[in-house]
Amino acid sequence: MATAIRILILCMGVLSAAGLCAADTGDGATAKRARESVRPDAADVRYGEKRPELTQSDPACDRLLDVYLPKTPKPAAGYPCVMFIHGGGFKSGSKRSHGRLNSVCVKLLEHGIAVVSINYYLVRKYAKSKTRDRYKEVRVAAEDAELAMKWIVDHAEKYGFDLERFAVCGSSAGARTCFELAYVRSSRPPKIRAVIDLWGMMVDPGMIRAGTPPSLIIHGDKDKVNYISHAYDIKRRLDELKIPNRMIVMEGKGHSQTGEVVKKYMPDIFEFLRQYWEK
Repeated sequence: MATAIRILILCMGVLSAAGLCAADTGDGATAKRARESVRPDAADVRYGEKRPELTQSDPACDRLLDVYLPKTPKPAAGYPCVMFIHGGGFKSGSKRSHGRLNSVCVKLLEHGIAVVSINYYLVRKYAKSKTRDRYKEVRVAAEDAELAMKWIVDHAEKYGFDLERFAVCGSSAGARTCFELAYVRSSRPPKIRAVIDLWGMMVDPGMIRAGTPPSLIIHGDKDKVNYISHAYDIKRRLDELKIPNRMIVMEGKGHSQTGEVVKKYMPDIFEFLRQYWEK
């Protein structure tokens, strides 16, 4: 029996090395190598004081950010800038997933766009009650994200950010936080020119206010975490208020499809940003 198990493990290792057995997380080998080669120009920068409720050392829940600058020459007005907010259900995740930058952000960098990736307080990670407070978790995340935006304004000259071309992008819980920033709260500078929503949702799309930024919604129709009905509800509300938006439905795809976006939909993201960044 032990010999058979050893043989099975050996075979699996051979198949994995050949690329026949290992499960791909969606990024693919090329994108993975690209992610591993990207290093922040400024890492673990504090954008606000530690929250009083964070009584222990936990960088993933602290007010820290990373700055990534493109390798291309800086335009006269500065680099357009996207603030990225990671997902994880407000209980996990960080600005560097598995130590690497999100693949969508890598593509933004390659396209000459600066990226500021942030950590924020994860309410559900330290929640004492099993009852989920969906309003509190996104409100707290947005409070931190607003501080990160203030940091971006204060350090725009140092890093060469063009604040007239600023957008927010988030995945899942991060997308919820982007919606809270752009559509619910009184947005502080810099002005959010566009929202890139990767499989996010809102508890109450009725909270979306008129005159808020355009949104690009990307969602899988087989998503079992944030059902696509949530995305349609958001789009319906945006249409009611005549807020420019576009929705891309990834047919047959579930939740957290970063690899699919990198392979197929980056041109859509670039075109959407260009459209609403034009001066």
